[in-house]
Amino acid sequence: MFESYFKVSFFGNVFGKEDLKTYIYCEKKLTHLFVLSKRILEEYKILYPNNEIELITGSGKVNTSNLNPEKGYIQVTFVEPYPNKTESNLRITSFEKSINLTAFYYETPFTKEGKNQGSIDKQWIKRTILTIKESLPSIDKRKEVISIKEKEFEPIRVAYRQLKERINMFDIAIKQKNIRQIQQLLHGSLLVQVNEGPSKMVEVFAGSDVEDSKYKRKLISISFIKNNNFQRRK
Repeated sequence: MFESYFKVSFFGNVFGKEDLKTYIYCEKKLTHLFVLSKRILEEYKILYPNNEIELITGSGKVNTSNLNPEKGYIQVTFVEPYPNKTESNLRITSFEKSINLTAFYYETPFTKEGKNQGSIDKQWIKRTILTIKESLPSIDKRKEVISIKEKEFEPIRVAYRQLKERINMFDIAIKQKNIRQIQQLLHGSLLVQVNEGPSKMVEVFAGSDVEDSKYKRKLISISFIKNNNFQRRK
């Protein structure tokens, strides 16, 4: 029932004052990224019939020096509301969590070698947080982004988050007695890499030769304690 949000960025002198500007678009819940991208591209081709307009695929940072100055470029990325930790205790219901939104985010996987995907010990995540001045949803279709911040998560934090999210999905499925969902989770892979899963996470990040850290302790705790609880509940 609630809205979907997308980041739309414009590159090129053909857009005039909108060149290098980024907006958050508010769309209907079931709006697909492909549908919105096609719609926006067609709209701007009508607005600028004498100029060539292209879509930039992917959500990575755009190097404007590689763009053709005679063309216009549009980048569309799906984003999610960024939770405000100071208001988390006040926003309890789904409705309260879906109104008066001023921050959104999306995440991009990367490695230090320049690839998008890598082995478990080289997989980083970049979180991009976008802030708008006036909240969404509103009567306006879009709001301009006034601030963009990036935060990088090292491989051990990426592994911990993946394992934690999967365990939370198990807990919800078990509480709801959703047998189909439990079977899908049991048969699914935690990581896209072949032969890499929870045991590989422990081997790489929680071994005896790995330096002690906050996330090493958290990873060990969630790997063993939660697993034991799950086994007992089965």
